Amino acid sequence: MELGRRARKARKLGRDIGTLGDDRLHHLRVKTKKLRYAAEFFRDLFPGKRADRYRKDLRKLQDVLGALNDARAAAALVAQLRAGDGKRVGSMAGGQLLKGWTSAQVALRRPEVARRWKKYEKESVRWRVTRR
Repeated sequence: MELGRRARKARKLGRDIGTLGDDRLHHLRVKTKKLRYAAEFFRDLFPGKRADRYRKDLRKLQDVLGALNDARAAAALVAQLRAGDGKRVGSMAGGQLLKGWTSAQVALRRPEVARRWKKYEKESVRWRVTRR
């Protein structure tokens, strides 16, 4: 079934969550996003508390991966702006503030990604259609 296939792909990619680089984490974020949307779409076929917990953990994992990606994208944007006109942007207090914020977000979110991944991995759902 489609949900099982998507879950296997995400689990395979996230197996080494602690060592994944930015590109692979972004790829994992996209995989979890597609898996979450599919799980939400088919929610009526898979009722129950276990499936609800799975979707909830998946949403939280996707949220933290998204926040980490946003922080990294903001850091890259600041670096790009500094490279383009380092004089103006480098002396701006806002640019320094944003640089500090993005660094803090990456440092905070990285361990959270690992925690959320472990919690997500513990939840498993058998993707069998229930008949009513």
